Amino acid sequence: MPGRIPSVGAGWLLITLAAVVPASAQARLSGVGAAGFGQDHVAPSVAVSLAYDVKPAIGFELEFAVLSGLSSPFEGPRILGDSLAPLIFPAPDFRTHTRIVSFSANLVGQLAKPESKMAPFVVVGGGTANVARRLDFPRFVPDLDAIGEFVDFGESVSFLLPYPISGEFTENAFMATVGGGIDVRITERWSAGVDVRYQHVFSDIEAFGMTRVGGRVSVKF
Repeated sequence: MPGRIPSVGAGWLLITLAAVVPASAQARLSGVGAAGFGQDHVAPSVAVSLAYDVKPAIGFELEFAVLSGLSSPFEGPRILGDSLAPLIFPAPDFRTHTRIVSFSANLVGQLAKPESKMAPFVVVGGGTANVARRLDFPRFVPDLDAIGEFVDFGESVSFLLPYPISGEFTENAFMATVGGGIDVRITERWSAGVDVRYQHVFSDIEAFGMTRVGGRVSVKF
């Protein structure tokens, strides 16, 4: 059920836009290939957006994006709490692997005239992000009680594990977006450019931000 929330929100936003956007509005479909920088790691990201220019200087945008493979070390001593084990053993190599599927509704401001060959723009908005995390733990875990606060393994685990274990969980969180870029007109309908966005995910576990830098191709219709 939680995983369906982004798609349900997308449907309602499309219906809302269809009702409020005038028929004379200019539509633009864009595809983005990018790199996402966050949590001390870089991961590939792709996005598709549909935008309507209600006026020459302002428009609305709906964007669907996927970022996969974001990996970062997890702070061992923070999980271990008051255990004396860190004084004897080095902190274990915990790692998190994150996948984010997001849907956002954004306001787009055009900073150049429609006939300009180069068209810089700014974007601000927000939406929902479905965040899936996998936590990897090493074979030796000094303090399982503290780890249990983050991951429910469903059964008791011995102090010295015979093999590494993982815990997985997903959540839906609000995501805020701000950014901009520049489009270069190739033909009357086609353009290519650069798209840069900072996105902040207000996760219940731990809020985090990421920067997406990529190129995009757009077509007007």
